Amino acid sequence: MIRDRAPVPMHGVRRQLAAQGIGWHWREAIHAIGQKDIGAIADVLGHNPFLMGETATGIDAVTCGVLANIVNVPVARPVKDAAVQRRNLVDFIEGVRGRYFA
Repeated sequence: MIRDRAPVPMHGVRRQLAAQGIGWHWREAIHAIGQKDIGAIADVLGHNPFLMGETATGIDAVTCGVLANIVNVPVARPVKDAAVQRRNLVDFIEGVRGRYFA
């Protein structure tokens, strides 16, 4: 049962997660997948200001939005912890915000 694996507050969301596939994993597996994804983004970004180098692209806007939602949520979660520990990701979020939303 999905509720035993990835508790989500709304029934409709549970159904969507199951349809997408992530809702069938155990919580620990979901966290491990998220942590691996965070590491991959951090590795691609490296020391660049943007994912594709010196110039921002649409993927930077999408990635910044997703990362900001992970990093700025006031709850402790393994995926958030993984993102906050990657200084280049935190700098990336701050850089995009400062450049485009200041």
